[in-house]
Amino acid sequence: TLGQTPTYKRFHKKHRLASTRWTVPTNFPDKAVLTAYLNPVVDKSEARFSWGIPDLYKISLFCKKKMGWFPEETEQMVKPIIKRMTDGKYQTRMDSFLMKYSDGVTFANIRSERLRTVMEDIRSAAKEGKDNSNDTNENKSC
Repeated sequence: TLGQTPTYKRFHKKHRLASTRWTVPTNFPDKAVLTAYLNPVVDKSEARFSWGIPDLYKISLFCKKKMGWFPEETEQMVKPIIKRMTDGKYQTRMDSFLMKYSDGVTFANIRSERLRTVMEDIRSAAKEGKDNSNDTNENKSC
């Protein structure tokens, strides 16, 4: 049985006190959250969906209020997306507009030396991966 496996025993030994640290609010589960989860409000329209052009001004206001970004920072991030949308090159997948670690974009000043080292390692590995793929492509064409 599952309870007799070494992995199961090791897990329970390691986490035996975890439940003593759990705190559950008295109103859990919140009725509004539960109702929204069980009965989501969705658009039942049969009309074809299409993306509109983002409102750069409103996005700038939002980013300033929520993240403290200056309008120039927001424009730097959003203008390339707007340009791609207006060029007629539509996204094929949602993740084509999302950033990846390999993009090298940073949003926070990392104070932890350990975390900074990890992030530098990730960036180096991503860069080496790009460099190696370029070398491989060059070798294939020879």
